Amino acid sequence: MIARMFSVAMALLVASAGLAWAEDDDNDLIGEDNFPGEFSASMNFVTEYLFRGLSQTTSGVPALQGSIDWSHDSGFYLGVWGSNVKFTDATLETDWYGGWSGSIADVVDVGLGGIYYYYPGAASMLNYDYFEVTGNIGHDWGPLSTGLSIYYSPDYFGNSGDAFYISTDIGVPLWKSLALNLHHGFQSIEKNTVFGTPDYNDFSVGLSATILGFDTSLTFSDTDLSTADCFGGTGLCNGTVVFSVGRSI
Repeated sequence: MIARMFSVAMALLVASAGLAWAEDDDNDLIGEDNFPGEFSASMNFVTEYLFRGLSQTTSGVPALQGSIDWSHDSGFYLGVWGSNVKFTDATLETDWYGGWSGSIADVVDVGLGGIYYYYPGAASMLNYDYFEVTGNIGHDWGPLSTGLSIYYSPDYFGNSGDAFYISTDIGVPLWKSLALNLHHGFQSIEKNTVFGTPDYNDFSVGLSATILGFDTSLTFSDTDLSTADCFGGTGLCNGTVVFSVGRSI
């Protein structure tokens, strides 16, 4: 599975590089005069894939992740992101997303969009696939930046009903590219028993920096869920330190 994800991520990077080269070639079929917007791609390695504080690969299992995105000067964007996971009957997650982002009077950053979480190969009876509507607002104050995001799903993962996720994030520049990142989120789920946990809070604190052109981070993440409340005592909600390194083009 790791090898498969590496191949997918590399393909995304090669495709993006080709598109970027094509934009510089006036004779190419896909040039900046013929195709609006810009393409980009990323590849990332994480020592464990966490989603809202919950492990998606089981404790200590790394993940390779890749994305390819298109954005337009108007603020509209589309993209797809993928990662290996370790669920019953699912080893791959792909997120298909789109929306609009921009600023109000060049002061407040805002965004609206949607995300479809798709798990190829998983049995339909498991109801893994779901959709979320997203909205966010943020501001860069200079000494720090703040952001508020809201996610809503009418039928969350595993057919667990209405779900809301609200998160706040703070970024503090420290030195050159080094920054401190603080996060708090609250997940509300209608059918807690079906999902496997009560409503919960997750939080993280980490450092990020660009080193030799690579984006790196070291983050401690945890939830307020007890071991007994975490999917029947699986330990997927325990505090974890995650290291990540990636590159975007």
